[in-house]
Amino acid sequence: MKKHIIGLLLLVASSLLVIPSFNLFWSDRASTFDWTDPAALYNVDFGRRLLSDVLVPLGISVDPSNVIVGRNGWFFLGDAYARGVSEQRRIPDEADRERGMEISRTAREWQYALCQAGIKAYKIIVGPNKSEIYAEKAPSWMKAPSPSVADTFMGELGPQYVDVRQALADAAKQSHVPLYYPTDSHWNRLGAGVAFRTFAEQTARDLPDIRWPSPESYLASGRQARSAGDLAAFLNLQRDYSEWEELPSPPIRALRITQIDWRSGKPLLSGPNQPVPRWSTPILVRSPDALNQRRVLWLRDSFGTNMSPYMSQTFSDILQLHWSEGMKPEVLKELVDGFKPDYVFVTVVERDARNEAFSKPLILPGVNGHAKETDKPIAATLHSVHDVVVSDQNSGFAISGPDPSLVFDLPNGTAGSDKTHVKIDLNCQSQSQPVQLQMFWATNMAAGFNEARSIRLTYDPSKPLYPLHLLDSGLAGERLTKLRVDVDSPAVCSKFDLAPPVLVAVSPHSEVCN
Repeated sequence: MKKHIIGLLLLVASSLLVIPSFNLFWSDRASTFDWTDPAALYNVDFGRRLLSDVLVPLGISVDPSNVIVGRNGWFFLGDAYARGVSEQRRIPDEADRERGMEISRTAREWQYALCQAGIKAYKIIVGPNKSEIYAEKAPSWMKAPSPSVADTFMGELGPQYVDVRQALADAAKQSHVPLYYPTDSHWNRLGAGVAFRTFAEQTARDLPDIRWPSPESYLASGRQARSAGDLAAFLNLQRDYSEWEELPSPPIRALRITQIDWRSGKPLLSGPNQPVPRWSTPILVRSPDALNQRRVLWLRDSFGTNMSPYMSQTFSDILQLHWSEGMKPEVLKELVDGFKPDYVFVTVVERDARNEAFSKPLILPGVNGHAKETDKPIAATLHSVHDVVVSDQNSGFAISGPDPSLVFDLPNGTAGSDKTHVKIDLNCQSQSQPVQLQMFWATNMAAGFNEARSIRLTYDPSKPLYPLHLLDSGLAGERLTKLRVDVDSPAVCSKFDLAPPVLVAVSPHSEVCN
């Protein structure tokens, strides 16, 4: 028994010597190793690397939740990221179409609200998952059905979205150089260039005065080796793999940029127009010699890194922040009010494009009361109330319960159009802060009220017009039958006067964001 104990102690002691020795002299990190750090001395990641050396050639990942082993040295993200693999493989359903419609509606709300703040363009660039563009490099079991979940979802998105999938798929077939890194989850400079060029072509229709990079800007001027990417790192195979990085073109290299901490004003970096990594705090990137002296708020993820040199070549002042932070209402207000951008752009990888941040309802501002009305206004009539007492000739009201709402009829099924606005005239008798309302509409094609056909608003008597046509793409082909107004802040406004809502067709040339 004593011999067994001594043997065990010797085995433990030898392990305590062997593991640090391996990390000091043979590990991938030997050149930068901190021998004073016990955690580094006894790190056993080398075991994963040794196991990966054996299993990866057989197509087996030691960390399948993070990395799927593909063909010919290609790796792909696993299900740990937004269940990307499972979502890609499953058959699309009606919920995917409805999700696309919901997010498209929210994008229209964002566009309208930002326009009211003086912003001239709002675009969202969706970066395709690597496994969609290079499906032939992935295991056959990862193949997406046709149509895929992405096809169904993206097919419902409106003109605010820039879909670069087809451009990248076509370019990948023609290029002898990959557009994504084989050992990384991101597109490389060439892939980012294809995406930016597609973005430029589509956005140029809305911004005809903007100068965009020349075709020469998208060419590579050479190549250099680079270390293996994030997927190889998951498997501890950084030393076993390397890949090529395409060098930027002369028009890109000639530009110099400065990175500044926007909140403090502190300069962080100045130098060549290199890719800017993603930041969790607002970073202002300035390029004085850019093609356009314009200010851009760019809410982006890591797919924006290799796009950033093209963005800096195009726009002189770019405030960059990760979209998960920048799309928070209080942060967005700070950035828009403080930076006063000309344009707002978003870059998000496809697997995150369905994130709840992209469908979160906005409290919309109204349009000023001086907009030019093109047709005779159509007034609604009170039909019924809930948790509300009518106190004065159908226009004076007092809240009597927790869920106050008023339903109004529209005469003869009023035709909707691409100019339809609703005009609200409300006077709160006990107002101490802004009144929050939610307005619903029903049509001959959809008789009931639902969240998809509603608008949340903060009532401002100086801006009483609200654009139904921008929020409901099918409105122009239907007839409006009813409106419902919910008071979302009954404690703020327990007694109020509300004239019957009025439908107004407003000229697109008046002071309205269309």
